[in-house]
Amino acid sequence: MAELLTGKLMFDEETEDGIVARVTELGHALAERRLQAFDDWPTFQGLPHLSRGAREVLACLLAVQPRDRLTAAAALQHPWFAEEEEEKEKEHPVATCRSAGRAARSSNASVVTVVV
Repeated sequence: MAELLTGKLMFDEETEDGIVARVTELGHALAERRLQAFDDWPTFQGLPHLSRGAREVLACLLAVQPRDRLTAAAALQHPWFAEEEEEKEKEHPVATCRSAGRAARSSNASVVTVVV
């Protein structure tokens, strides 16, 4: 979800060990300071288009301890998912499925739908 919202790789290390180290580092920071740690993560700095709600959902999905992590069902109940589509389009660097569908219908282009 993070990569879909930002259009960037969350962890750009070149080796598996590097990725594991970064995941562990972020995980410990998230466990201690949840949203602030997420906001401080370099990948997400300078992305003012991500709303607080989007950042909250991502931070909760990335919780290290499974008991602290949002389930898919719980994440879908987060108020961010209920925001108006137009608001999400403002924070999303890639067109949403709905707006892509509208554009495709008006231009006869083909649309690929990705279900997450």
